[in-house]
Amino acid sequence: MPRLLLRLLRLLAGATLLAAAGPLLAADVAQWDAASPVELEVRIAPGEHAEICGKLAGGQAVGWSFESSKSVDFNIHYHEGRAVAYPTRRFKIARAEGRLDASIDQTYCWMWSNKRDTPTTVTVKLARQN
Repeated sequence: MPRLLLRLLRLLAGATLLAAAGPLLAADVAQWDAASPVELEVRIAPGEHAEICGKLAGGQAVGWSFESSKSVDFNIHYHEGRAVAYPTRRFKIARAEGRLDASIDQTYCWMWSNKRDTPTTVTVKLARQN
């Protein structure tokens, strides 16, 4: 099993690969090294969120996709001091895909928020592109 996936398992309580037994339970932040692709399933409790963050150099690109069992609010963001910049921000969607082209050296975060009163499961794929 790649080291990145083992680290994700340690960082997020209950984390599993799609091939394993069940989803991770999240309101936590996973650090992604952006060197290896990642595919995981995230279970988000009502009113909670899940986040996967990775440090990217300006000019690097990441292909991403997700599918959720229920609609979620989704964004890709980074912090500049107290300000938050959002290269991507969408509301009440159950699936999306795209490519992030990092404009500056920064830690970028993919975040899903469950505003519903029932849990949702999100399947996430991230992979660095050339």
